[in-house]
This record gives sequence, structure tokens and C-alpha cells, in this order.
Amino acid sequence: MTELSEWAVHEVETGYVRKADVDEEAQETRLQRRATDWPTVTPRKRRLREEVEQLEERIEERTSIRTGTEPERNGTHIRQARVTQPMTRVAVVDNHGQFTHLEGRALREMGVDVELVDNETPPEDLDADGLVLSGGPDIDRSGNCGAYLDLDLPVLGICLGMQVIAEELGGEVGPGEYGGYADVTVEITDETDPLVGSLAPETRVWASHADEVKQVPEGFERTGRSDVCGVEAMSDTDRDCYGVQWHPEVAHTEAGEEVFENFLRLCE
Repeated sequence: MTELSEWAVHEVETGYVRKADVDEEAQETRLQRRATDWPTVTPRKRRLREEVEQLEERIEERTSIRTGTEPERNGTHIRQARVTQPMTRVAVVDNHGQFTHLEGRALREMGVDVELVDNETPPEDLDADGLVLSGGPDIDRSGNCGAYLDLDLPVLGICLGMQVIAEELGGEVGPGEYGGYADVTVEITDETDPLVGSLAPETRVWASHADEVKQVPEGFERTGRSDVCGVEAMSDTDRDCYGVQWHPEVAHTEAGEEVFENFLRLCE
């Protein structure tokens, strides 16, 4: 549990609690202790009890979102009917890309157990429900990514990661005509696709086209295109193998979190 800072303790004792600056669960513990220490019900104690109740509601409702259960109300309090569920575990394979840490952070903030692993990690050492193959500068430095495709796990390739999938499985990768990073409008060409179909009819993304997939491998379908790239996204639902040319982890991509949410459903 996060410790309250000296200033945060002062704020709680004086009743001026900045909830954005203090960990909610630590607030709740501190407030409960102070509320029960006083022998009589004072206005100050009543106010602290009310804040405890508000914090309990926020914490329990967040828990219900993560666990997929509904909170139960008992009088003025919420009591969570918790169902223990294993946390989804995703390994983010580092291909030396500048945004790899953002991929891990985005998933972690969604309540996912994330492990950032080097792309030279032996396949048998990976323990995950799904894999994200990160972007990177050079397909020749993609390590064991090709071997990871045989692990029978859902795979999401991002930029270089998608290109690795294409090349390893018999597709074609080559230099893009457009070049570096740019804001691009992607047309979703398959509204039923489990990864990007929900973004239809189009979505704005941040993508690099220094290299790109020219031909999808056998068994894959093109699921996204743009004016500057013929294959912005691809999927093989039988293999649970997916790729996007763009970076869903960066703020410039308008529906990046939705892409990760869709992928996590495939990992459950």
C-alpha cells in the first residue's frame, strides 16, 4: 500500500484532501483510522466518514470494472461481490523501438499483468496469455520473434512487429513510399475483424511507413488500408495473429486504447 506523504497527512487531518494527489486506498485507511479514534461524533468526524464512504464507492466500482462483477449496495455502503479472476498476462517483446515502454504502460494502466521481455528470450521462457511484438528500427534485429509465432498464443504485431509476422509467414515486406511518421487516416476494410473492426469506417492513427507489408501471408486478410499504404492492418483469426502498421500506444492515435482492449479480449 502506498504511504501517505507528510503533506498528504496534513491535508487529511485538516479535511482538505486532494484525491488526485493521494493514493485512494491509502486515503481510505488513514481516514478510517482517524474517524474511529474519536470518542464522539463531531462534524469533523462525520465529514471524514462521508469521505471514507465516497472513497469506498470509487474503489469498489473500479474493482468491479476490472473483475467484471457488479457491486452490491447495502444501505449507504457498497459491498463488492468479488469473484477472483486471474489477471490477463501479456508479454511485450522489445524490438528496440522508441515506443515499446509506452505499449507496456498502456496495457498496465488497463489492469493487465505486463512483462517487458527482450526479443532474444527463449520461447519456452515466455509465460503469457498473449504477446505484443513491438515496433523497432530493423527487422534484422527482431531476435526470436519468428519462433514466438509457434507458441499458440494470440499475437499483436505493431509496426515492425507486423512486418516480422508477414515476413516469417510468407508475406512480403518492402520500403514504403511515404517514409517516416505521419498522421494518417486508415480505412477499416473488414468491420467484422475482432481487432480493428470496431474502429470502422475509419480511424486516425500515428504511423511510420519507412517499411511496410506489401503482401499479406497466406491465411491473412487485409483489414485496413490508407492512401499511403495498401496494408495498414491484417488478421488471421484462425491463428489469432494480428498486425497494425500504426502505433496504438501513442497519444496521436485516436482509438489506440480500443485496439488494445480488443486484443485483450482475444487473450482471455
